Amino acid sequence: MDATGLNEEQKELIRASWSLVRPGMRKHGHDLFVRIFEQNPEYMNVFDDFRNKSVAEIIGTSKLRGHGSVVMYNLASMVDAIDDPDCLEEIIVKVATRHRERKVGESHFKNVNIILLAYLQDQLKEQFDENTKAAWQILLDTFLDGIRRAQSN
Repeated sequence: MDATGLNEEQKELIRASWSLVRPGMRKHGHDLFVRIFEQNPEYMNVFDDFRNKSVAEIIGTSKLRGHGSVVMYNLASMVDAIDDPDCLEEIIVKVATRHRERKVGESHFKNVNIILLAYLQDQLKEQFDENTKAAWQILLDTFLDGIRRAQSN
């Protein structure tokens, strides 16, 4: 186990599950954000393009697809960096810095992580077993720790 908190078996579970998501990242990013906004409509106010709109109004828009894609590529970068904790930390710092400017903090990320885990479970079904979920939880906890550190500076 290294600074990520993950052992080799857990890293492999994350890689294997992500390999099932990777081919459809744009769609998954869009659908994940629809779910996030349905469960937390106030989060739409963080985005100038979504403020004062309903979820129904933004479904399928290029802005939603674009942001969902960026988030999924950030997740892909994190998965790709799980063998390099220093690189992973830099990715997290960049995410934290970009979001701090928009007043998006730890509590937002905690909620999004919960929704992400449920989304992965729904999409991957039996391929997202308890061990895989636990591995993702460790990665997302590492992410939250990094967000907390970066945003407190």
